[in-house]
Amino acid sequence: MSALSSAPPRAGAAPLPAAWSARLAPAALRFGALAALAGFGAVRWAELVSPTAVGAMLAGLVVALAVIAATAVARRRAARPAVHALFLAASVLTLTVAGLLVAGVPDRLLLPANWDALGSGLAQGVGALPAAAVPYVGADPWARTVILLAGLVLLAGGVAMGWPERGDRRRVLAAVLLVAAAAVPEVVLTTGSPALRGAVLLVLLVAFLRADRLPPGRLPLAAGAVATAALAGVLAVPILDSRQPWLDYHALAGSLAGPSPVTFAWDHRYGPLDWPREGREVLRVRSGVGAYWKAENLDRFDGLAWRREPDSGPEASTAELPPSTALPRDWIQTIRVTMDGMESSDLIGSGTTLAISRAPHLAIPAGSPGTWRSGARLRPGDSWFARVYVPRPIAARLAAAGVDYPAALQQYRTIGLPEGSTEVVFGAFGSGARASAVGALPFGTDAERLLAESPYAGAYRLARALRAGAPTPYAYIQRVERALAAPRFRYDESPPPARVPLATFLADGRGYCQQFAGAMALLLRMGGVPARAVAGFAPGEYDRARREWSVSDLDAHSWVEAWFPGIGWATFDPTPASAPALAGAHNARTIAPAGRAPVQGGDPRSDPAARQPSAAPATEDGVAGWGLVAGLLALGALVAGGFAVRRRRDAGAGGHDPSLAELERALRRTGRAPPAATTLSALERRLASTPAAAAYVAAVRGRRFGGGGPPPSAAQRRALRAELGRGLGPLGRLRALWALPPRPGRASSA
Repeated sequence: MSALSSAPPRAGAAPLPAAWSARLAPAALRFGALAALAGFGAVRWAELVSPTAVGAMLAGLVVALAVIAATAVARRRAARPAVHALFLAASVLTLTVAGLLVAGVPDRLLLPANWDALGSGLAQGVGALPAAAVPYVGADPWARTVILLAGLVLLAGGVAMGWPERGDRRRVLAAVLLVAAAAVPEVVLTTGSPALRGAVLLVLLVAFLRADRLPPGRLPLAAGAVATAALAGVLAVPILDSRQPWLDYHALAGSLAGPSPVTFAWDHRYGPLDWPREGREVLRVRSGVGAYWKAENLDRFDGLAWRREPDSGPEASTAELPPSTALPRDWIQTIRVTMDGMESSDLIGSGTTLAISRAPHLAIPAGSPGTWRSGARLRPGDSWFARVYVPRPIAARLAAAGVDYPAALQQYRTIGLPEGSTEVVFGAFGSGARASAVGALPFGTDAERLLAESPYAGAYRLARALRAGAPTPYAYIQRVERALAAPRFRYDESPPPARVPLATFLADGRGYCQQFAGAMALLLRMGGVPARAVAGFAPGEYDRARREWSVSDLDAHSWVEAWFPGIGWATFDPTPASAPALAGAHNARTIAPAGRAPVQGGDPRSDPAARQPSAAPATEDGVAGWGLVAGLLALGALVAGGFAVRRRRDAGAGGHDPSLAELERALRRTGRAPPAATTLSALERRLASTPAAAAYVAAVRGRRFGGGGPPPSAAQRRALRAELGRGLGPLGRLRALWALPPRPGRASSA
């Protein structure tokens, strides 16, 4: 569009209606082409998630068109630049808030007090993308939100750049953004007819770029040329299509992932604790009630340590539970688990996991009923829903549970002896049955004698002494807990090496969660109570803004489960509260000591994790989402005004040279941030082999400490950019360009 076409009509040049029509016809044509191209991109981008979010994407596009139109009107009518600047800031804020709401962000997170939670949620969603399959069907709502938000940013940017009043340069940039919104789904999705969609995209793109400039007489010729090009493209698709992608976007996504995820080995080893202990978040759990998050049941005691039972084929997850009619409904909930900074093959659940849904890979029942494994390795960003049964009985119910143990639970009253070929089965509590020995033993071998001659003779004597006079299994469990809480037992993450670790622990009292849990489970089995050790994570810290439990590597833990008739597996934790997984405010402990009601710190509503994010989430905290937009607009206006005043003040004071901050940012973005003590002179010496790059640092040093001087030149900037990209692989130049982009407004290219 020429400069004359955008100038106001001269008085008397034409009747007013004719002038309007001459100006509005091209603008209306361009606006229609812009809306059509953006709408096509919105529909295509919506297919990156499942179920598709066409309504959300189109709603976001309509909001963007309306806000940008209002901004254009204000720009023409604003008498003062400051007024237009404030309106522009308000428009950007409106687009941001509306985009977040449409993408599925709960409106309560838009309150300033919850911005940390909003940022961590968006970071979680970004971190999930490298491993996410598309269309995204996972359980993590933040991954879905980030995908939709990225599309809305492309659409809003394209509409802003492509508005009818914009110049040619911005029109090209708008075309790039809007084509990206349509092309990215085409690259990563493999369904439908790509050639046909490509032809449609070509027509819409040409219409946006040229339709308002074509004289009416040339329209048929242009339409024929576009149709010919589209047909040629359709015919060329089979030739150009290749089994190998032109761009390996999976590898690119992987290169953008964060630090290497941590892993855990859950079998007990009892040596010095070597789990990751960096305070790094490894899980996010959306649960109405806090609980211990289970990775594995350690059902087998092999004579030295508790181990996971090898998978022996699928078994019903309810095999060790009371009849379904006896299960209290408030002990069953659906939780959502999201991996963050961790790799595992275990599908983390809680208590007894009844079912897994929307997992990224096939969910396979593990060897112990109520635990599940993934058919492929789980990585950061993977998420799933788990239907779990977590008993929270009061002490009176545990005491009254009785001793009606099914015969199938005999394995949970069995221990191995250190020799490896001998096992001892202990009589059930209250049955009066003696211990019996099994394995490659002579007929009639006395199990009591074997125990007396084994390293566990002291443990067995302790179990018999604690059991003597205990009226119920629960009373015996309480006695065991009190014994392990005696002052001589102390938490120590570096216990001395021992040939028979648990026997040594019961003698000297030094150990961490594995020793405490392993010893308690051993004593319970010796007393005839079905028990096992369990491994996973303590509840973690409750994030009230996001209504999730944040679980870090410090929460990795081991505890004990004991089986009660009519209840199932109940949780007990003998580890001292000084343990990092249980200490202080870091852990919102929800498993109460025996006889006390558990503390429930989560969302009081049932099954909140089962609800899916909607395109425009309903208000949950009594704050209307779009009412919040108005409040944030006022806040944005004040902020914009403050920035304007600050900028004028800085300009009056001579400003501040940004060269040093830009250099630091460029080094950080390319992964070359030097140690904190590095000086500019030292950095200049490191670049001595490239004089122009060293001169860039010298110019920054001169402006920083020499009281002025010219900024780095375009040639020096190019030299430093080349050094930054050197050795970073095929994408090094792009990364360096992002880290140190050319400066606009220079006579020569920077």
